[in-house]
Amino acid sequence: SRMIGIGYQHRSAPVTGNGAAAEYAVDALSLKYWLDSTDSVDVQFGFFSAINDGDKMLEVFSLDLRYATVVKRHADLDIYIGGSVGYLQVKDETTAPAVDDSGFGVRAFAGVEVFFVTLPNLGIAGEIGIGTQQVGDRSTPSVSPSSFPSFSVRYYF
Repeated sequence: SRMIGIGYQHRSAPVTGNGAAAEYAVDALSLKYWLDSTDSVDVQFGFFSAINDGDKMLEVFSLDLRYATVVKRHADLDIYIGGSVGYLQVKDETTAPAVDDSGFGVRAFAGVEVFFVTLPNLGIAGEIGIGTQQVGDRSTPSVSPSSFPSFSVRYYF
């Protein structure tokens, strides 16, 4: 009965200063649609803006399309794998040289989504994975410690 999920996806910040300056991971609003009982597509929209004394320091817009398939279902727990492609628009005055460009990201991930007996339409998920991001001349490959792991919560209709 869970066909459409609306929620929030938190992408963990990189753990190092250099990683934070090179990778643009923003939290996103999520709209997930189940194609059948195991396959789903998820559109995620993210935006972040930081202003210091009226000057824009960092602005990031992201749009991701994700596909996932459940590989194992056990009671109220889904174990899934998937991939995503995304578009990024970045204006970053915090780095030298400054970045004002667009780019893309590609990721592969594995995750677990848990549903509760008392709240069967609420799903809470965690993911780990690998990916790469290209914005202008800046390329950033990542493994779990940077933009992963991620956490999401969705309510399904």
